[in-house]
Amino acid sequence: MIESYLYSGIAFFIFLISHALFFYVRKPKEPWKAVLRLAKLFFLAYTILFFGIPFPNWFSLVGDSTAARIAAYINGAILYIFLFFSYAQVYFLFDRGISARILVELLDAGGAMKHEELRKRYDPFVLQDRRFADMLYGGHIKEHNGEYILSAKGRLLAKVFRWGKKILHFYPGG
Repeated sequence: MIESYLYSGIAFFIFLISHALFFYVRKPKEPWKAVLRLAKLFFLAYTILFFGIPFPNWFSLVGDSTAARIAAYINGAILYIFLFFSYAQVYFLFDRGISARILVELLDAGGAMKHEELRKRYDPFVLQDRRFADMLYGGHIKEHNGEYILSAKGRLLAKVFRWGKKILHFYPGG
């Protein structure tokens, strides 16, 4: 069982290194799709590593059986998926986090910048247009005759977000 955690951790660590090197060498046209492809590739590597290298299942309650082996694989797969979801949060913070971008702008400007200059760089209409483009690309909304319409996927996500905002008392507004 522990071996599955080691294998998935190793696969994820190699994914991180490969992702950093790949993006350093060349900037893909669709970065998130490239990240997903790499993640799938290294999940496949985890699967091959897990089933290709035999190991004794010392820590299983059901002994060294097929059921124990499948349970160990599923545990390692879940760990890999959760590590990837956690990384995705960091990825999107770097990609879309306005606060993080402003901090970097300030750092690059020597630690200080006028409020007006920051406002010019972060025009809310440009930011909204990017969000609309992302939602269209992701299939969350559709554009028809100048009107945005929720897709089935977007409607489901909107219900989840509305529920989360109510639970966290962020509702109405943000």
